[in-house]
Amino acid sequence: MAVQDVARSQEGVLARLKKVEVAMMQVETTRRTEDMERRMAALKNEGNEADRRRVEVHGTVAVKLAEELRTRNVRDFSFHRVTEDYYEQTLEQRGQQLGARRVEQLCKSIVLENTQAGDDVKGCADPRNSKYYLVVVQYCKRFNAELIRSFVYAMNKDKGVSKRKFNFRLCPEEVSHALTGYGHNAVTPIGMEESIPIILSKSVAELVEGCFWLGAGEVDLKLGLNTQQFIKAYDPFICDCTF
Repeated sequence: MAVQDVARSQEGVLARLKKVEVAMMQVETTRRTEDMERRMAALKNEGNEADRRRVEVHGTVAVKLAEELRTRNVRDFSFHRVTEDYYEQTLEQRGQQLGARRVEQLCKSIVLENTQAGDDVKGCADPRNSKYYLVVVQYCKRFNAELIRSFVYAMNKDKGVSKRKFNFRLCPEEVSHALTGYGHNAVTPIGMEESIPIILSKSVAELVEGCFWLGAGEVDLKLGLNTQQFIKAYDPFICDCTF
């Protein structure tokens, strides 16, 4: 009988210990959850504060672009507001404003239209045979539309498309604005109205500095980007299109 009492007593002790263990686990789970919520709130507040500062310094367009870049996991980028006479300056002077090491890092975005595209080519539906392309090139080099023509044709010649169906010219400014949402000297591949396929000049992709500058949605706002992060995020075609 005494043995049975001892056994029941041990069972009672074990049951109470089990309850204590469960309670402690619940407390720890609650603590971890609250800790995670605090961390997430801190990150959110940090992001909000960064956006607030960005609005104060660079405006709401910069915030829009920054949001898209973060969504695409581009982490290394920078905005810079330039002076009103920026486009009257030499490339060297512009580079000094931006803190660029070489003028080769200064780029522009242009929208090209295939003026000979067949009736079956509908807008930008097929990135390999699009009516429009946004091309990122360096200011210090000459852009060659014929190289773009050969590049796009090479992606389509196995389909039996004649090379005569390719003839790329600069888009009219109003068409470029409608497609991108940005005006002259402000065009950027970030946050465009339409999903225009992007072509990145080979010489930009191979910059030893690993970063480049281009327009950022407003004439006097420029955006510096990490080259490899941009390529990974936007998957542009890489084309040797300048000389």
